[in-house]
Amino acid sequence: MIIHFLAAHGFETVSATGMGLNVSPERFRPVSRLTPEFLRTMVRGMDLRGADALFLSCSDMPTSAGIAPLERDIGIPVISANVALRRAIAAWINPAR
Repeated sequence: MIIHFLAAHGFETVSATGMGLNVSPERFRPVSRLTPEFLRTMVRGMDLRGADALFLSCSDMPTSAGIAPLERDIGIPVISANVALRRAIAAWINPAR
C-alpha cells in the first residue's frame, strides 16, 4: 500500500481517500477517463489541514491539466505519479539540470 511505502521513506500521510470507481460493475469507471473537475471535487472532500503537499497516486489518471487549478484551490503543491515520474526521468537523463 502506498501509505506504508511513503511512511517507510519519511512521509506522514495526514489524509487519504479512494475514488471508489471499481468497487462494483455498476460503479466501474476507467481511471484514464477522469476529469479535472472530478479530481477537484474529490480533493475538496479531504481534510488537508497540516499537509505539506497532495500526492495523486495512479499513473493511469490524467492529472496534468488539473494540477495547477488544484494547487490554486488548496494552496499546497500537488504531485501526481506521472509528474514525479517525468521529473525523475528528466533528472536521470540530464543530472546537471
